[in-house]
Amino acid sequence: MADRVTEKKQDWQVKDLLDLDYFLALDADQDEADLQLRDKKMAEDLLRPAMGAGTLTADASTEVRSRGLWLWLQQRKQDAVRGRGDEEALLPGQVFFQTSRMVKWLGGILMLLMGVSLVFSLLHVREQYFNVMMFLVATLLPQLALLILLIVGALFRKLAGKEVASGGVASSLLRAAMLWLSARVRRHHVGDALQGQWRDLKDKSYLLSPVLVMTQTMAVFYNVGLLLGFGLCLLSRDVRFFWESTPGIAAVEAIEQVVKIVATPWGSLLSGHLPTYDEIAATRVTFEGSEKVFPSSEVVESAAAWVPFLTGALLFWGLLPRLLLRWGVGFWAKSQLRNYGFVERRHRELWRRLTALRVEVSNAGPGDEAVVLLWGGLQPDEQALRKVLLQQLRLNPVETFVAGNDADAREDVRKMAQVTEKVVSMEVGVRLVVV
Repeated sequence: MADRVTEKKQDWQVKDLLDLDYFLALDADQDEADLQLRDKKMAEDLLRPAMGAGTLTADASTEVRSRGLWLWLQQRKQDAVRGRGDEEALLPGQVFFQTSRMVKWLGGILMLLMGVSLVFSLLHVREQYFNVMMFLVATLLPQLALLILLIVGALFRKLAGKEVASGGVASSLLRAAMLWLSARVRRHHVGDALQGQWRDLKDKSYLLSPVLVMTQTMAVFYNVGLLLGFGLCLLSRDVRFFWESTPGIAAVEAIEQVVKIVATPWGSLLSGHLPTYDEIAATRVTFEGSEKVFPSSEVVESAAAWVPFLTGALLFWGLLPRLLLRWGVGFWAKSQLRNYGFVERRHRELWRRLTALRVEVSNAGPGDEAVVLLWGGLQPDEQALRKVLLQQLRLNPVETFVAGNDADAREDVRKMAQVTEKVVSMEVGVRLVVV
């Protein structure tokens, strides 16, 4: 087999898992005998030289299985390129990667502009001032409430024994939209059958990780937009900072407590830059008749009192949690890929085709005919085993089967029994040897 892929280090990404499942879906419609012939040849020509014959066993470790499937996938990709006569074989993994990157950056820019727009919308145009409490409520409260709901929801799902693999309705819609867009990026290259197979991939659990990474990246952009909009307002306008409330003294005391609670992460370091009780009281807007009365700048410099506090609130309660969550989601996504077990039925069937010993039919050699069953995934040297059977047991192995310890071992035993029955019906003296 030409163009062997043995030099590239195994490094699974979501796009590779998509392509693996895509090729396995194509194999589902192929003849089983053809698949066995193809995969046995690939195992002999590619996997065994690259990994060592002794590693390809039915009960191989996850690391070995991951490496073997990786080599198999790279070879299938190369075969697909040659089959199309095109250096850009259109596979769902690559299109998904390109589309998700485009959606991530476009969505990030959109969220950045939304953050900037929200801050400018909170600025009272005529009087050129921010209502401090409305500013905090509009910029931070929805984000914190959403984070709390997500955490509580995840805890409840875990306690209920449900898999914490749901990104919510928004993530599901975004994931479906990305797959829908991927199937139409270069529609003139993709037939209806391939588009149908692409759509079948949209429910794969590993698609949750890139969606979560994408949504948290957008959230980071949104908070950067809040800070950018706030900075632009300060640089381009002569902005004041006030607040309003019907109760008088009680409201001042309540807002002072709010300031202390919000400033807890950085208050001890920048205590001299937090609004004091007197400054809070002095920046309150009152009414005289039907007219608002704004405190004079000679009484209090509202920007000096409130700007450091509001900037710190946006940093510590807006941007910083999102950066930490983005890092945490990214770390989780990488660990999910590193620990991916390849335990789905199609993965197991492929691995069994790659690790099954090639069936030998031979009429040479002395002694009776024998069917050999390698139980427990053992894979001794074929020539050495044949020599032992011929010389010591005087049995000539005509059929060899591997039965691993997994649930699919029953299928191997069934096939072995069918072949044994067939051989017995033709020849007398066939024996079963279990190794």
